[in-house]
Amino acid sequence: MSTLIAVIKDLWDFCFGNQLPAESVVADVVVESKLAQPSLGEKHLDEQRLVKPNLPDINFSTFGEKFYILSNEANVFQRPVWTFDGVLLRLPYSASVQVLGYEGRFARVEVENRFGFVLKDDLTSNVLDVFPQLQTGEIYSSNHPDTKKIRRIIKDEFFATEMFLPLQAIEFAVFRLKCEGRTISWPDIRPRLAGSWQNILKGRLGVQIGVMPKTGAIIEYTKSDGSGYVGYTKSVHVDESIVIEGIGRLIEGEYREEAVSKEQWQEWRPVWIQIQ
Repeated sequence: MSTLIAVIKDLWDFCFGNQLPAESVVADVVVESKLAQPSLGEKHLDEQRLVKPNLPDINFSTFGEKFYILSNEANVFQRPVWTFDGVLLRLPYSASVQVLGYEGRFARVEVENRFGFVLKDDLTSNVLDVFPQLQTGEIYSSNHPDTKKIRRIIKDEFFATEMFLPLQAIEFAVFRLKCEGRTISWPDIRPRLAGSWQNILKGRLGVQIGVMPKTGAIIEYTKSDGSGYVGYTKSVHVDESIVIEGIGRLIEGEYREEAVSKEQWQEWRPVWIQIQ
């Protein structure tokens, strides 16, 4: 009888192979499950991956940093979606915002103590993508990238782009004031040529005109050839020498930052136009 049982067992093993008890299988599964569990550090990393969306083109360390509007005009939406009447405000080129986070194609921003969503494609964190970096002695033609940036910032106020003109002195002066948050309240007088500003702006609210140099004021005078010049007074020293910057004082389209002695600027007989 025992011989018969042994034969049957051999046949079973030949057909199906050795089978472990159910208890052993369960034990192996349990052990494998324990080995597969992540450590506390790995678990923390997994949680971070779940919290942050998969946006490889975004540097999350930039949250809260200043960004700039790269398009001519950017819409600030109430929610991160295009909807009818969902625009809170519109921001011009070069306006700055604080980025607080991202949702899909949109960045959550704070601007003027208001919160909303702007398309990521309308933003840049690189200030040189938006603002010019002018170099003394360089000529700024109509096609120069920095000329185009300045004209976008001042919204081509003098219609120079369509005229294919190099950067003009009056454009730079308006741009320089705008960088400090100052704008000129112009009357309806055209053209506003360099040399005529003191007459056009005389008596205007927020405008002071004098013959002594002032830091941050526009210097204006008439050159020997009869044309006018306006520039920005960057600094005034104790000896009344000055540092000015502007376009086209000597060569059309040329940017210059230069120190001028008191004796030299007195020969120009300039005026200084202070814009509040």
